[in-house]
Amino acid sequence: MDYRKKFILKLSGAMLFALLLLTFFSNTIYSLNIPGVVVGFYQSGIIATNMRAEGFVDFSQSHIMYADNSGRVIFAVQANDRVQAGDLLYTIYSDTEATLNLLAVYHMRLDRIAANRTMAQADLNFAQARASLMLEVPPPDMTRFDLEDARLEMEIELAGAEFQRLTQLVESGAIPRIQLDAAHTRLDNLTRDTYRNGVERAQVLAEFERSRHLATEENRIASEQRLSTYRHSLLLLDIEEAEINQSIDTLQAQLYTTSIVQGFAEYDMVVQDFVGLETGMFVDINRPVMRLAMADEHRIVVDFPESLWGFIYDTMAADSSSTEPSDGIIVRVDIPSINEFGIIGHVERLTSYRGRTRVDITFPTTANMNGGERAVVRIEYFSELFDNILPNHAIREDNDGTFILYAERSDARFNAAYFARRMNIEVIQEGDRNTSFRMADIEIGAVILQSDRPVQPDERIRLVSAR
Repeated sequence: MDYRKKFILKLSGAMLFALLLLTFFSNTIYSLNIPGVVVGFYQSGIIATNMRAEGFVDFSQSHIMYADNSGRVIFAVQANDRVQAGDLLYTIYSDTEATLNLLAVYHMRLDRIAANRTMAQADLNFAQARASLMLEVPPPDMTRFDLEDARLEMEIELAGAEFQRLTQLVESGAIPRIQLDAAHTRLDNLTRDTYRNGVERAQVLAEFERSRHLATEENRIASEQRLSTYRHSLLLLDIEEAEINQSIDTLQAQLYTTSIVQGFAEYDMVVQDFVGLETGMFVDINRPVMRLAMADEHRIVVDFPESLWGFIYDTMAADSSSTEPSDGIIVRVDIPSINEFGIIGHVERLTSYRGRTRVDITFPTTANMNGGERAVVRIEYFSELFDNILPNHAIREDNDGTFILYAERSDARFNAAYFARRMNIEVIQEGDRNTSFRMADIEIGAVILQSDRPVQPDERIRLVSAR
């Protein structure tokens, strides 16, 4: 009996141990199937946004110098040279042979202008004659109406005489009255045909008048446009002829005189290029000789995504085509080819263009900087202080809107359980790492920042860590 009790006690203990062991492993397995989450709390802070773009350095301001005389130009500087105010840039020596050749060219151009003017005047005269003919619309052919009127008039006269003859016969009782009625009906039909013919004539004439008015107006407009084109061509020829005659007068005045014209720098500048000229070439008067730029400042134009618009523009300025940017941005320019990094620039102008934000940035010139260098522009934008910010990966979105998930504690009998709850929010601004938002004024628990698997609202969760 004692042996049997001992056996039963041992068996009960083993079963209780197995039950506890199974309970422990089942809870462990169940816990492993619950999503593990990392939680944190929203806090106040600023939104930082960084953007990067590449472009080429250009001069902020350009200045073109023109020749004060005709002759051969000798340059005293080279492209990308830095010059000071008063430095000699070029000298133009008058050249008799080149001047004579240029005069011959100008006279050939005058002959060409004269020939073109003759053709243009002929085209204008032809267009004027054609316009006069187009304004005359021929009237419609009314012969068939005239012939119809003559036929009806003759038949009405005959029918009337027949009707009078039959009336006398009816009154004398020689014929029945039915024959008189038939003659009367025929006379009425002829009268109606006459009226119908007159109506059709009037309709044809009215349609002719309407068509003539429309055709006349369309032809008049088309003719005026053609005449205006020919007159404009003649005007351009007159202007070109006047310019050539002025140049001829200037060249003839200096033809047999030796003159020297020199160009000097007005400010501290950088030589950009020589507008297609080389030293020793002939240059005409009033033609560009060289292009220079201000030496103290450079410019670069780059394109950023349209999102930059909202970061830099105030709400009231966002509808403008371009405006001065607001505060809160830092612009840095890197020029790797000359080992210049972190040059502080200034946003001079922003323009919305085909879904992009075009940014004009000016920055001071360093000693060895020239135009055409490749540059990297970095724009950092710092927002105002927001009450609520969270990391970007904590912000969720579905068909019902933007929201966050937070952990809510539910006290159970043996231990606490946590569930994911949804809170709808409104995004104010999104940066590179954080997002500012507003939500309903209620207290919530820690926000779910990350999870080891997708989490749905009202799903049980397992807290892994907190930040």
